[in-house]
Amino acid sequence: DEGKEYGLHGRISNLSAEKIFYDGRWNGEDFVFIIQGTVREVVVLDYNFEFKRKITTLLSEPKLIVEDTISNIGHSPAPYMILYHINIGWPVLDENLKVFIPGSITTPMNNEAKRKKNSHLSFTGPLKDLSYELYLHEFTPDKDGFVTIILLNPLFDSENGLGLSIRYLHANLPYLIQFKKLSKGEYFCSFEPASSFENRATQRERKNLRMLEPFETITNLIEFAVLPSNDSINDHIIP
Repeated sequence: DEGKEYGLHGRISNLSAEKIFYDGRWNGEDFVFIIQGTVREVVVLDYNFEFKRKITTLLSEPKLIVEDTISNIGHSPAPYMILYHINIGWPVLDENLKVFIPGSITTPMNNEAKRKKNSHLSFTGPLKDLSYELYLHEFTPDKDGFVTIILLNPLFDSENGLGLSIRYLHANLPYLIQFKKLSKGEYFCSFEPASSFENRATQRERKNLRMLEPFETITNLIEFAVLPSNDSINDHIIP
């Protein structure tokens, strides 16, 4: 973009965290674990970002809450682009996986996805030499501003079941990208909440590249909940 190289997944992928902090404390009858840290991404005469991440989990339930605070602490507007890789593999992923993506508008984004029309929710075991499929999902969030995805494998562990719930704040992550690769040795399906589905240069050219104003801060929130049985899965799907 503008003659600059950012590398795979951006420069932040190669930066170390600082101000690392962890704690554990009782909150009523529950015990809360917290770990957090800060990453600075700074380029002289360009941008100055600060990323703060806090991860929280509870003793009482198999849940992980990731809260990211992203701040432009520079004195000029700076581009905001982010994508979260959530890669699902075995044992949740196999030919029995069922995925619930409520209220989404789904668009195939590469030739393989277009060729296998409406196969984004169909899965097989690992096969030889499969090409990847790429899809874009767009949503209207729920009344609290969240999007929820449910992945379940009802036949795992002698039909006891296993699943995962992914719930995230929609406001700053309006797109969900699905990257599906079911090949031997490369067997996964990735669900990626994102601020954009196009690259930075294309966004800039179309004049819809989002900018964070000086000292503007946004928050992204993603909750992961393991659903350890079909009973817990039904509790998430059936009100």
